[in-house]
Amino acid sequence: KRCRLGRKAQSSLAKIMDSKLISPDKDTTNLFKEELKKFLNSYEPFALDFYLRKIKETKKYSPIISNFYRDLAEFSIGGKKLRAFFVYLGYLAGGGVDIDKILHISLAFEMTQNFFLIHDDIMDNSDLRRGKPTVHKVYEKKHGRHYGEGMAITLGDVAAIEAFKIIGDSDFSDKQKV
Repeated sequence: KRCRLGRKAQSSLAKIMDSKLISPDKDTTNLFKEELKKFLNSYEPFALDFYLRKIKETKKYSPIISNFYRDLAEFSIGGKKLRAFFVYLGYLAGGGVDIDKILHISLAFEMTQNFFLIHDDIMDNSDLRRGKPTVHKVYEKKHGRHYGEGMAITLGDVAAIEAFKIIGDSDFSDKQKV
C-alpha cells in the first residue's frame, strides 16, 4: 500500500523542500561539524566545571568519594559527545534557544552513557576504552580483580545517580523532565 499524506502534511513537506536553510549545494558534513564544534565549545568547559565542583564539594568526605569524581572526569575525557550533541540538537529543533539551559541535560546523557560503558567494559572484560585502560582494569591494578570490578561498578552507579540528580535539579518543568 502506498502511504498518502494529508493536505497539511503535504503543505509542511513542500515548505521543507522549498526551504533555503540548507541549499542542495551546501556540504551538510561541514554544517554538522561546525554545529558540533559550536556545541562542544560550550559543553566541554561546562562539564569540566561540573566535575571540578563535585571534586571540591566532596573533599570533606573520604578521599574515595572525591577520587570517584576525579576518575569519572578522566573517563569522560575523549569520546565524541554525540549523545550530548543530539540532546542539544533536539532542544533546538523543539524551539529551545538558551544553550546554557540544555547543557545540564546534555551532561546527564553523557553521564548515563558513561554508566553504561563502565558496566559494559566489566561485562565484556575489556582492557581498553578510548585507547586507555578501562576503569575496572585501573582499579584492579591497585588491589586485584574483585576490587577493580566492584569499584568500577560503584563509579558507574555514581554516574547514573548524578545523571538523575542533574535532570531533577534542572530548570525544566516536571512534565518536561519525564
